[in-house]
Amino acid sequence: MYNTLKLVILPLLFLLSGCPENQNAQSLSAPPKFHNPVKWKETVEKISKDEAYLVFTAKIDKNWHLYSQFIDAGGPIPTSFKFTPLKEFKLLGQVTEGTPEEVDDPIFGMKLKFFENKAVFKQKIQIIGTNAFEVKGEFEYMVCDDKQCLPPEDVEYSIKVEPNTKSKTDTS
Repeated sequence: MYNTLKLVILPLLFLLSGCPENQNAQSLSAPPKFHNPVKWKETVEKISKDEAYLVFTAKIDKNWHLYSQFIDAGGPIPTSFKFTPLKEFKLLGQVTEGTPEEVDDPIFGMKLKFFENKAVFKQKIQIIGTNAFEVKGEFEYMVCDDKQCLPPEDVEYSIKVEPNTKSKTDTS
């Protein structure tokens, strides 16, 4: 009886433990690991004493693409940005983006705009006042490769903006 239990229980525990011998097995206590093919970086680019760009840069893994903000309904989820209002800044215009690739996509049956390798999005702001502040909000994006699309992801961000001081264009 003991040998029978050992022959049934031990291999089962070994299989479920996620040991290297079974690379596909998942630990019961850990959630499945998910590869995120996009790495984001948020920065501030000062234009003048009272204007700056909030810059969102996406580094995209090879063979993946990140969708533009300008996708028609019925297609993948477009990249979008939300900004939490503060009295220290004012949005000037809309978020701009670099030049995406545009292709006729047979899966969605429409023209799609997307970025490969790198995407840069910029939001111009007017800085009001002389105190440092943080711009907070979230952005949503979706990525696909030739075989799969990952679910849209919402990312919260916080960008520290320094007070009105010299800009890159100041010479004094």
